[in-house]
Amino acid sequence: MAYDLDETQKTLAAQNRNINAMGDLPDSMHDTLDRTGLLFTLKKDGPLGAAGQGLLVPDDKTMSPAIIADARWEYENLAAFAGHLKEGRRYTLLDIGANIGMFSRQIQVLSDQIEHALCVEPDHHNFAALKFNLAPFSDRVMFFNAALGREDGIVEFYRDMQNIGNYSLNEDAMRARSFEKVRVSQHDTQKWMAEHVSHKQALAWKSDTQGFDEVIITRTPMEIWERIDVALIEIWRIEKPDFDMDALRARFESFPNRQLGDEKDISVDEIIEYLSGSDWQFKDLLMWR
Repeated sequence: MAYDLDETQKTLAAQNRNINAMGDLPDSMHDTLDRTGLLFTLKKDGPLGAAGQGLLVPDDKTMSPAIIADARWEYENLAAFAGHLKEGRRYTLLDIGANIGMFSRQIQVLSDQIEHALCVEPDHHNFAALKFNLAPFSDRVMFFNAALGREDGIVEFYRDMQNIGNYSLNEDAMRARSFEKVRVSQHDTQKWMAEHVSHKQALAWKSDTQGFDEVIITRTPMEIWERIDVALIEIWRIEKPDFDMDALRARFESFPNRQLGDEKDISVDEIIEYLSGSDWQFKDLLMWR
């Protein structure tokens, strides 16, 4: 973290942003340390929380510049998601691929309908930032430092060297990227859902696992899936591990309302056709009841 923040601070002030770097950093750094992120404080109430709250953002070349510039992250998708929560209903949010907590943090600032959140994030660096960033809501959040997949165990996990949002169990997420491999814990999705998802609470679903969403969705029991009122899923056109296409179709068909990117009233066949591609493009799928 040893570099001068003056230029960043001047830029943010000039743009009248509501987030500001905390303090100056020393000119030198001990050789046993490495810079991994920045700690910010909110100057005003905004999408990321209340004035005075802190925000921890790991360094990368994709997410951190956008968060620093805008003091929010993919807010339009999040606002659309919140707009489809049923009025007067309280929810448990399933945030699978929670990353550093931007979605869970912003949705709880935006809506008082999220009563609980289950945040699943396998990467230990992102998980540390996730816990820090959701500290203001820690009384209603459960944290799981693991991936969801087909079975319990220790598995290979791929980390994009330039994008903290592109960490995945799917090796094709690293196509033409610099990356490293680590080992992480994985839970059987069916078993995890049975153990941790209440059978009473209405559910909201957000998943962004960089090409592993289909596996997780199809292994989510239908009796749980049918209690989800709104779902936001990243659909990425990359090579994917095997999954049950019929089970995926049934879960998509259970939602009467579907929007893929800007395309409204999209059919399940159109969604399946899109996700079957391999050109590394992606869109967000929003579904609601």
